Amino acid sequence: MGVTAGGSKMGDAVYECQLVGRELREFSERTGTQIAHIVFLDGRDQWNKRRSDLVRFIDLFRQGLIDHVLGGF
Repeated sequence: MGVTAGGSKMGDAVYECQLVGRELREFSERTGTQIAHIVFLDGRDQWNKRRSDLVRFIDLFRQGLIDHVLGGF
């Protein structure tokens, strides 16, 4: 079934979401336009092994770089 821990791909996803969140925030401030940044997470087995990355997503949410985090666990 190909279950892996995710490793660097999950870390890359966190980093990409942080970059996109900053770009969207800057764009919104410049244009006055509001864009929702929504992140969908699934794969409970991977996230159980990569809790530090999951916590980083929550931190991005608290910083306002992500508007909504939805989990399909």
